[in-house]
Amino acid sequence: MRNKLFLAAGAAMVLLISMAGCDKGGGGNEPRLPEGTKQYEVDASSQTLWHYFSLTTGKLVGSAKDPEGAQDNPEWRMRKDWDIALQRYKIRTAAGVFVPDGGTRDANGNTLVTTSFASLANVPTEARFPADEAREDESMVEIGIGGVFSTTVRSAALVVQFWRNSPDGPPIMPPDYRPAPVCIFRTADGWGYYKVEFTGYKNELNASGHVTFNAAQIYPG
Repeated sequence: MRNKLFLAAGAAMVLLISMAGCDKGGGGNEPRLPEGTKQYEVDASSQTLWHYFSLTTGKLVGSAKDPEGAQDNPEWRMRKDWDIALQRYKIRTAAGVFVPDGGTRDANGNTLVTTSFASLANVPTEARFPADEAREDESMVEIGIGGVFSTTVRSAALVVQFWRNSPDGPPIMPPDYRPAPVCIFRTADGWGYYKVEFTGYKNELNASGHVTFNAAQIYPG
């Protein structure tokens, strides 16, 4: 049985639904996860709420909108009790992220996933953790049919890749969901590190924005 923390976000509150199990993958045909791995699910389907999560405690700290007209939420940016924030396919970080496969791309700009969660045992010596930046995004709900563009402060990490067939063209429609690369997130205090593998983007009803991921603490090599 797997350790899985289910979280659902309401308009202003976050509800803890259930928690059970042990740390590793269990029986059946499921792959066995590395020792110490935790599995989580967050309802990040809102297009306005950011859900602030602590990898250190394994808990959702809270949810909040950006102030109207702002690209970030300065109140939450100042806090040190969260490590990553999720909004649909977008991610914010408290102290930066390193993507080992970030520079491995095909001719169309798609990131090739060559580093597995299990094989990533330590923080590489070359790892750097850049701060989040303002990035322009097109709404994944309307992309390709006159989508809405917005600019928000977020990291380069993504929960899922939307595959492209040309370097300058829009993502394939209907969306071709591809795995995002494994990431290493630095904790808010600047001293801890967690590797994270995003494993799903939809719930059992095929509703998008329901994010599942594996997380495990690792240390500098």
